[in-house]
Amino acid sequence: MVLFKSAPLGPNINHQMTAFGGSLLSGCALVGWGLLQLQLGHMGRTGNVVVGEATSTFYAPVADFLRVESELPPHFDGFKQDLLAKGVKSVQLDAHVFDGHAKQPAMTVSAKYVVRLQSHDGT
Repeated sequence: MVLFKSAPLGPNINHQMTAFGGSLLSGCALVGWGLLQLQLGHMGRTGNVVVGEATSTFYAPVADFLRVESELPPHFDGFKQDLLAKGVKSVQLDAHVFDGHAKQPAMTVSAKYVVRLQSHDGT
């Protein structure tokens, strides 16, 4: 599964007339969080998803609209099994920011998300 979002440059512009790095990073965090929330929904569960740590690498400025994409890792079925068994589990997700319709990423963020299931009574 791949999740993506886009955002206009205007509200995210910096003094260089390119996208503000904080906007790029927050877009990546949001897409990863959303991807995991969607998976919890597919599992029929709810839970808390937080970013434990993240590293970012900038390759090029973003001067067009922002496009952010993230994809579930190949080992995600094992993650789901462990999460259901233990109630809490971390997973590494990568997100890529693209400058408009560019094919190569302008930025990559690798983040460790921690997912904690809520019990059926809401705790």
